[in-house]
Amino acid sequence: MKQEAAEVPHVRHGLNLRPSGRGARQGKNQTVQVNAKRKLGPIFLNYQVNDGRTHVRTTKEWRGGERYGKGYDRYYHRMRGQITGTKPGDTVKVWFSSLGKKSGSFTYKVHDDIGGKVLVLAAEDVTGLTPAQEGTEAKYAGAYAQALQAAGYSSDVYDMDKMGRKAPHPLGVLSHYKAVIWETGDDIIPRARCSRRARASPPRTPSTWGSARRA
Repeated sequence: MKQEAAEVPHVRHGLNLRPSGRGARQGKNQTVQVNAKRKLGPIFLNYQVNDGRTHVRTTKEWRGGERYGKGYDRYYHRMRGQITGTKPGDTVKVWFSSLGKKSGSFTYKVHDDIGGKVLVLAAEDVTGLTPAQEGTEAKYAGAYAQALQAAGYSSDVYDMDKMGRKAPHPLGVLSHYKAVIWETGDDIIPRARCSRRARASPPRTPSTWGSARRA
């Protein structure tokens, strides 16, 4: 099951290296990122698998994403590196370094249930207050997974209730999938802030597809 904790806050003034993301990961090969001062020069990815020897890899500047304005990346840039050679159940410790500088570290675990093409993002809020529901995990995610299997697609489930109501990380979770299906089960809160027509609609059921988005 693909599950991931929240992202580390954005870089603050005066910090040299600020890693992004911690928690569980989905892929055997995992991209990780750091926000680094440009003046530090080359940035290196360091990681250990199950407290083993330290692996050192080079990083490259990430030039993707939507950019606003000009000149805002004059002092910092996002550097990414690739972790390889891990398997389900492994615990990986990650940190970044440059000449004379070292970031704080974070640790993640490679989940056992990985490799699906589609992610079922279950945001049913069964542990919430409105409406009151029984259980502590998603009730309808299995039905979505079965429907995907019948259509010829493999899938994994990210259950936000089991993950402490934390959203999936874009690199640690979402980047591993071709598509995401977001389902909200019997939760009524998402409709409370939508249109009058949406508020009047019946609760979602396993036969009602959630929204599908490209990862």
